[in-house]
This record gives sequence, structure tokens and C-alpha cells, in this order.
Amino acid sequence: MSTARIAMKECAKCHYRYPVNEMYKETVEKRTGSSIGGYGLGKGGKPRASGRLYYRKMDVWTCKACWDAHQAKLSTKIGNFIALIFGWGILIGIVWLIVWISTAMVCDSQPPSNNLFSLIAYLFSCIQ
Repeated sequence: MSTARIAMKECAKCHYRYPVNEMYKETVEKRTGSSIGGYGLGKGGKPRASGRLYYRKMDVWTCKACWDAHQAKLSTKIGNFIALIFGWGILIGIVWLIVWISTAMVCDSQPPSNNLFSLIAYLFSCIQ
């Protein structure tokens, strides 16, 4: 009786070897080269050139610890981006409210509330 051995792969991040069933596999495209060709370079020929890039697909193996660290970093970046957009939204809302209240205090008529540009134009017309 022979016992089957599980294949071992190297982690792309920490370079330790682990069994495949304890790792994650990603298929990525890697740029492997380029080529440039030209023709019509002689007398009276219109010079033409073309080029292309060569890619190949690679299987990249990552151990569980490195994968979890990568996912945590990725989720932190996404969370920071969402917080940034939310923060800018609150800041713009506060500025909008300040401008709207200040126009209501300066002018006798009711300020428009359809968009920011008409509100700013209304404020400048009240100041003059």
C-alpha cells in the first residue's frame, strides 16, 4: 500500500513551502516581453512600425497567513476610501447648510434649494 503525497508549492509572498490544500491559487497575467517591427523604410516607402506586448498567465500560490494579511490590507484600503467619500459628503453638506443659512439671513426672499450653483449666485446677488 502506498500513501499519496500532497503536492507542495511555494508561497509567492513569504517563500515558505506548504501543501497545496492549505494554500490559495490566483491566476495572474504577467508581462513577459515585447516586439517591434518596421517595414517600408527604403526609398520612397512610407515608414510604418508596429509593436506588441506579450503576456502569459501564471498560477500564483499564497499561504493562508499571507492571504489573510493581503485581504485585511485590501479591506482596509476599501474602508478608507469609503470613509473618505463619506467625509467629503459630510463636509460638502455642512458648507451647503452654512451658505443656505447665511443667504436666508442676508436676503429678504427665500433662497433657491435646487442646486449649489444657483444658491451661490443668489448669495452674490444678495450681497450687492
